[in-house]
Amino acid sequence: MTKLKNKQQTHGKFVKEHSQSIENYDSTHLIFSFKNLQSNYCVSKCTTDEKAAFSDQLRILGSKTWRELKQAPKHGIGFEKINSFKVAIPKNLENETFIAFRFDGKKPMVGYRCKQIFNIVYLDRNFTLYDHG
Repeated sequence: MTKLKNKQQTHGKFVKEHSQSIENYDSTHLIFSFKNLQSNYCVSKCTTDEKAAFSDQLRILGSKTWRELKQAPKHGIGFEKINSFKVAIPKNLENETFIAFRFDGKKPMVGYRCKQIFNIVYLDRNFTLYDHG
């Protein structure tokens, strides 16, 4: 029986690049999480066309860095901060800063950023989540 030894590489390009933590995630591409997606604002409530547009928008947004999206127009591929809601925010998310990207025209997908992850909480397909004035 062969015993494998756990060897760690202690030098070289790979170790140098990956041993440093990323302090600014603006240069990273978006990753999406649906962990906190609320049932009343869920993908399951979307029409077939909205689901297709949502999927296309995730593909587009995921190909961009946070820096690129910060510089883009809010009604294009950029985002805007949402300060007030018409619905109660889940207790575990009350301290998050919410932002909205658009899908299927100007329909907002609202969530919060944690490092490079955009945590989608609401798909506001009927514009009922917050005042859109």
